[in-house]
Amino acid sequence: MIETSRVLDAVTPFEIRVSDEEIEDLHRRLRSTRFIAAPPMADWSSGVPVAYLRELLEYWERAFDWRSEEARLNGFTHLRVVVDGLAVHCVHVRGAAARSIPIVLVHGWPSSFVEMLDLARLLADPARAEDAFDVVRALSPRFYLFIYPS
Repeated sequence: MIETSRVLDAVTPFEIRVSDEEIEDLHRRLRSTRFIAAPPMADWSSGVPVAYLRELLEYWERAFDWRSEEARLNGFTHLRVVVDGLAVHCVHVRGAAARSIPIVLVHGWPSSFVEMLDLARLLADPARAEDAFDVVRALSPRFYLFIYPS
């Protein structure tokens, strides 16, 4: 049996806050990217096509609205939990039903919690309220042991 009481040290809420300086630094680095000459093949057989990469970097530099995305992400409840000395990020989406079933969505590298937010909303607020889940998205597969005390 796993001893869970010694593992969970702290649960603290937080918001995603990226400074203007960090965003400008990213834009500066994107602008200073040096590209290789495009290989003769324009497809993916030689790696990422240079034209595609240029378009992607241009999007991140000029079109992506970080402040809008930051606000959208902060519309969710974010928690930081310390487990065995390791800070673990969690997103909690409460179920629509009074007695929602707890469920944990876990991802690994190189995935991100952002990819699971639409699924979390669907699980938390389904067509039938009695089917609702209380969703926790966590990075560590061990984390599900510590979320819901009895």
